[in-house]
Amino acid sequence: MSNATLVAPVTNTATPSINTQVTSAVVATVKTSKSTAKNKSVVSNDSFKKQTLTTLKNLVSQREKWETTVYRKSNEMLYGILQNCFAVNHAMLGNDKEAKERRSALNQFIEQKNYRFTESTPVITKVVKCVFGVDRRRVSAYSLVLREAVKQSVLLKDLPKWIEANGGVEQIRLSKGKNAKTPKQKAQAAQKAMAKADVLCVAKSRSLSKLADVDMEGKDCVLLATQQADGTFAIRALVRSKGAVNAALVSYLSQSKSTTEDDNKKKTAANDSKMRQKAIDQAAA
Repeated sequence: MSNATLVAPVTNTATPSINTQVTSAVVATVKTSKSTAKNKSVVSNDSFKKQTLTTLKNLVSQREKWETTVYRKSNEMLYGILQNCFAVNHAMLGNDKEAKERRSALNQFIEQKNYRFTESTPVITKVVKCVFGVDRRRVSAYSLVLREAVKQSVLLKDLPKWIEANGGVEQIRLSKGKNAKTPKQKAQAAQKAMAKADVLCVAKSRSLSKLADVDMEGKDCVLLATQQADGTFAIRALVRSKGAVNAALVSYLSQSKSTTEDDNKKKTAANDSKMRQKAIDQAAA
């Protein structure tokens, strides 16, 4: 039987094993990677912050430049066009030959464009639509501004300054919208105005008496009449529909205001005549 000697494995505690070295290297690499990523993140965040601040400052500068150049010039051009529309509307007022010919030209233009309006559509709205096309929002806003200018008796030469002083087209539109009256309110205002007006005549006939209703005493109605060659009016129907009566009252109120405005315009016609013709010539050019 042979003798066998068992030799214990020798372990060198002074030198790390291969596995230990690899593990340490991996841990060190991970720590270094995390530290580098964190530093990059800080740099990126600072860069984005500076970039955004710089962008915002540049945009403010662009806005200021736009307001003082392009935007201002654009508004000045718009106000100039509206001023010319205002002048064309002025030129169509009255019953003289010139005004009638100008209205005839407007109607011809409307027919060529195939535009449609109601009988109550103001002339100024027709002019605005002919100039600015079928964009309802723009036509409505510009027409409202010009009608408000008429209401306030703004002189033709002062229109651009008046629009600018009141905050521009949109501001005038919004402020006017807040004060706008409902059809019912307009009808009530018309009733008060009509109560103060002179009675043109008292119509009485056997046929009309048959249509009289005791319960309707003191209430408004609409008499449909046709003007005849001799200047008389042939009454053909009596309408009590609330909608028809209110519509007639609103139309009456509008007509009354238009008459007052015409009187005011005549007072300033001498001052506006030269400016009006100049604006029309510029628009034609």
